[in-house]
Amino acid sequence: MALREKYLEHDTGVLWETIEANPFGTVIGISARDPRVAHVPFRLQRAGGTLGTLQGHVATTNPIAADLSGRLLVVFGGPHAYISPRWYSDANRVPTWNYVAVHVRGRGRLVTSEAHQDKLMDELVASFEPGSEGWKRSRLSEEQYRSRLKAIQPFELEIEELEGVFKLSQDKGVTDQLAVVAGLEREANQPALIERMKRRQK
Repeated sequence: MALREKYLEHDTGVLWETIEANPFGTVIGISARDPRVAHVPFRLQRAGGTLGTLQGHVATTNPIAADLSGRLLVVFGGPHAYISPRWYSDANRVPTWNYVAVHVRGRGRLVTSEAHQDKLMDELVASFEPGSEGWKRSRLSEEQYRSRLKAIQPFELEIEELEGVFKLSQDKGVTDQLAVVAGLEREANQPALIERMKRRQK
């Protein structure tokens, strides 16, 4: 990431909010010589550890399953968009890209006890299907559920490092920041990025 101080987001609450709004992360096993990569929906448990805990699962046939007890990096991409220099008050500008990204590092741990697996999977599904009408594993027979559970490996990652880059035209003056927002509103369907930029301008 572009780790320029002006782009860094240090507020843990804001970073958690970003993960929860964009829960489909890219997990990278960084302990092995050849890093493995997988794309995983995560649930953030804010109360787990100092910086929170991520919960997820992969298929047991996914090569990264062998790395889940080692050091992991998880990348969450937030809203992003191309920024045209046409929008600036000064024509002597070049194109760029505004984006939000959060990186999480920590050591993974396998969830192996049946009770813990059940709890994790119930909470993970409920985070995406809340309410009484959401899918429940009770819709399956116990035999069907246990058979499917054998095909996946649930895991957790207690967050040790949490860093975010919110590149939102902070290097531009207020006039150009407002012009970028106006340009995005006219030409790009990026309400989440626009909202982030407006919050930064306050």
